[in-house]
Amino acid sequence: MPEQLYNVVVSQPSQLFTLARSFKANANGKIYIGKIDTDPVNPENQIQVYVENEDGSHVPVSQPIIINAAGYPVYNGQIAKFVTVQGHSMAVYDAYGSQQFYFPNVLKYDPDRLRQQLASHAAGNGDELVAVKQPIENSKERTVHDWLADIITAKDGANIIADGINNDAVGINALLPVLSDLQRELILVPGVYLINDDITIDIPVTFQPGAIIKPRNGAQVTFNAEIMAGNYHIFDTEDDFYASPVAAPSVKIAKGGVKPEWFGAKTVSSYDEISTSINCSHAFMKAWRATTGEYTANVTSSYRQSEYIHSYIELSAGKYRMDKEVFLGHTDFTPTTVRYNKNGGGVIGKGAGLSVLVFTDSEYAGNAFFSAVDMSGDMHEFRSFKCTFYCPSKVGDERYESKVGAMMLFSTIDSLTTTDIWASGAKFVVPDPSGFGRGGVGVQFDSVVDHYFSNILVEHCAHGCAFSSSISTGVNVKGFRNTLSDLSFGNMIPAWPDIISQNTKNIISIYGVESKSNFNSPITFGTNDNNVSINGVVVDGRYESSSNVVTKLIITFATGGGCSGNISGCVDNVLYGLINDGGSSQAGRPGGTLHLDFVVNNVTGSTSSENAVVVLDKTDSSVIMNLSINGTTFPAIINRTSQLKSYLNISNMNLTSPVSGFRPIISKGGNILMISINITDTTTATDIAYVENSTLILPSLMITPVISVAKGIGGVVKTNQLIDY
Repeated sequence: MPEQLYNVVVSQPSQLFTLARSFKANANGKIYIGKIDTDPVNPENQIQVYVENEDGSHVPVSQPIIINAAGYPVYNGQIAKFVTVQGHSMAVYDAYGSQQFYFPNVLKYDPDRLRQQLASHAAGNGDELVAVKQPIENSKERTVHDWLADIITAKDGANIIADGINNDAVGINALLPVLSDLQRELILVPGVYLINDDITIDIPVTFQPGAIIKPRNGAQVTFNAEIMAGNYHIFDTEDDFYASPVAAPSVKIAKGGVKPEWFGAKTVSSYDEISTSINCSHAFMKAWRATTGEYTANVTSSYRQSEYIHSYIELSAGKYRMDKEVFLGHTDFTPTTVRYNKNGGGVIGKGAGLSVLVFTDSEYAGNAFFSAVDMSGDMHEFRSFKCTFYCPSKVGDERYESKVGAMMLFSTIDSLTTTDIWASGAKFVVPDPSGFGRGGVGVQFDSVVDHYFSNILVEHCAHGCAFSSSISTGVNVKGFRNTLSDLSFGNMIPAWPDIISQNTKNIISIYGVESKSNFNSPITFGTNDNNVSINGVVVDGRYESSSNVVTKLIITFATGGGCSGNISGCVDNVLYGLINDGGSSQAGRPGGTLHLDFVVNNVTGSTSSENAVVVLDKTDSSVIMNLSINGTTFPAIINRTSQLKSYLNISNMNLTSPVSGFRPIISKGGNILMISINITDTTTATDIAYVENSTLILPSLMITPVISVAKGIGGVVKTNQLIDY
């Protein structure tokens, strides 16, 4: 047990005073009270004495204190309780002036001294006098001072008030080097920290809920180390990056994730809550500019790069209401063109279905709701979030259909990854002069290189995912209920040059394209110079939860469009077939063959015009094809190109009133080299082919119910041994 202090006297309030040598009352004696270890008879050494009344009040009295005939100290003749506020000396004299007693320190402890020591900031005082021990097993004894020193907060620093009125910058700037020397973090406890002078923080910072930094008067707060804060408001800034896109931000964050919630954004859980939620667009832009810092690096006179590389926007789970478009990048065009470029960074969410940017402006018809442009240098990463449209003031389907050119635009970027991206709600289509439908793009990639993508889902748009002037490699592009295409080539945003005039080259490699319930064509080539490798195409052309077939054609072309490379996959349920070059488009070209490898099941449509599963009308198209068809109402091939080489496997062909007769192969120009033919379960074919103004070379061995060939004017048919047929 700790040592006990036996220093509290048990006595009655009014003490009996006796003589030193006999047990007699010290009648008419006198009592003097003074400072410890002094002679209290000397007035200079005396301290104030009080009479304590029954109600607890105190009345100061003069010395000496008189002792009555019974031996009790009295005040105005009445026995009283005399007290002091501190330890003291006492001298007792008899009626004749002889000293009977002297006590240099009556209490041996000072009752007020403990109060003073506890209130003192001097070393060895204050909380250093108070012991503490945690109520856990194997804990140790510590002082409160030692225990409190484990956590030092901003308010422990001088001149830091956090009342939102007084400038805390001076105090914080003074505290930061102290914390740095101690290898401590800056902990901001609840309060509003007004910052009127620049601050640069090179140590980690923790914001407790309710702690807010408020830069004003042009002050700038720079964070060069980690920020630890939850999904709550921590910055109160006046920046407006819609009015001044490249202004210096008042908050700059060099490293790590930056949350829009830090600048006032709040998410909701459902679309029903969007109507009453707050607009997060400004907070999003503030968060983005915190990740860029200032555009200080003048690479050239027309090109400035961001200050920071290693910070990015970190989205939370939930729906952010966005009343304005967001533009991650900026170009000034007057008086001269200056591009403001982001080096590194990006936007990272919690999942494509978890972090959702909900744009609400039903009248906005600009390029895109979400634009990431002019980025180069280090890798840029956009991952795990969705952009969609929902206007709470509209009713019916109009709530989900915007007029924007694209939901998402990635343009003029090198070193880019886009993963787990989901877009929906862009359906407004504007025909260009050639009649090609533009606009309503889910995700548009334009002029991006060194680009990898995966898991891009676009639904309820006109065009799904589009590539223009890009070099990209990736996996898994998915389209659901898009009206024009799921995978497009060319810039499909109406404000860009007309499709027919776009002179852009794409080099694109994709493994995995899934199309479901597309109302037109899963793959569309709007521009001409596309070199592609598209494998693993999977198409189900039926309407959602229905047996009705809505997909018209798998591969289509705008006027003047074209491609080379290879495309392969499986198709179930399509109205009019696999591909049609329209006579004005390039399905391959000399020196750039298009390789097709498809299994097509159930071609169900009908038309009064000439049609086939594969229609190649342009004379200089160049195709090598491995085609399997199970179930079709149309012929397999109509060809006018001089360069078609094909493997053909047909089952269950049911030709219904074809324009050129009941023949699987129709050649009306150019040349066809058939490598192999296998036709089964087909009873409607009268001939294997019809040949007019062209040459058809058949394999020497065929599996087919009919072997005859109908020849028109200029029709030539040979075997591949060049023997007259």
